[in-house]
Amino acid sequence: MKASRENTLAALRRQIQSLESGGEGFSPAEPHGRNCCPDAGAESLAPMKDPHGQGAQEAFLRIQSLFSHRDRSELEVTQRLLKEDYRPEAVEQAIERAKCCGLVDDIRFADAFIRARIHAGKGRCGIERDLKSKGIDPATLPDWPYRYPEVSQESQLKRAQELLAKQPPRSKNPLQSAYAKLIRKGYAPSVAKRAATTWFNSDFD
Repeated sequence: MKASRENTLAALRRQIQSLESGGEGFSPAEPHGRNCCPDAGAESLAPMKDPHGQGAQEAFLRIQSLFSHRDRSELEVTQRLLKEDYRPEAVEQAIERAKCCGLVDDIRFADAFIRARIHAGKGRCGIERDLKSKGIDPATLPDWPYRYPEVSQESQLKRAQELLAKQPPRSKNPLQSAYAKLIRKGYAPSVAKRAATTWFNSDFD
């Protein structure tokens, strides 16, 4: 995720330098093989035309700054710019430009986001809930969930059982606590029930 963001930012900076020195510029790598801006190149980073001032240009520069820290979804960027009092029209124009350049890319963001959540032991329901909070509908992602074997039913069951084995709940009602723990981690109720029951029968039989 970090390397992809840094490569995109490096391409953007080189293109800006080329434009400022009078060069023709070049096209940054297309996000996931798409080219939503067929003429990406000099035009993609030339000063933005804004009949109301430089709001769109400033918003675009702000997006570059935000991405120098971490990747973000389109919704996150939009909300951040609006919170910072950029005009809605300027935000929309800047976002579209950033998408054409490959800077804002929800598919790239979602892939890294999902993998990070899986690594953190999050269940499928929790991952889908978190994606939606970022403005991304899991149903729109390529090959979701089949691209991620860790979120298959059997894999989720195994991961849930491993979680309980490593971090067993401590309470007077261990079965109920185990179930609640897995629900909080984002596992589906059916998976949480099976895993909690298996763990309880194994440890308290």
